[in-house]
Amino acid sequence: LDAEAILLIEVDGMEVGLDEQRDRVAEICRQHNAREVRFAADAKERLGKPYIWGGGHRRWKSKGYDCSGAVSYVLHAAGLLSRPLVSGLLATSWGAPGLGAWITVYANRAHTYAVIAGLRFDTSAVGESLNQGRGPRWRTTVRSGTGYAARYYPGY
Repeated sequence: LDAEAILLIEVDGMEVGLDEQRDRVAEICRQHNAREVRFAADAKERLGKPYIWGGGHRRWKSKGYDCSGAVSYVLHAAGLLSRPLVSGLLATSWGAPGLGAWITVYANRAHTYAVIAGLRFDTSAVGESLNQGRGPRWRTTVRSGTGYAARYYPGY
């Protein structure tokens, strides 16, 4: 982000350490001269929902989300996506190939997740020592990008 950018990050889903994550994201943004850092007040109402296949594709507010619906929702909230995309389209059609400074989406035909300001947003608990369950959550562990296309939005 440059000094003119405004970053909207929705932080929710993981009860333990949520305040620390929020503080970490805000500090990273300030270090890179972000003009404003906002956290959505209603994130708790929508994220942290259960995993529902197809969730988040018919409407932004949903009772639950699948992987691509959850990632699409976050990208939409940041103003980077106008309509939900399935995993395969996130892998081939969204943004540009490569790693972003702030947001990188990892996608293939079967799954997608995002790394936002160094934090993994994923519906899958793969790689976690403490399984927090399925559904959109901020995950505490890094996940390998092997087998995924890495995509970013230019400028982010």
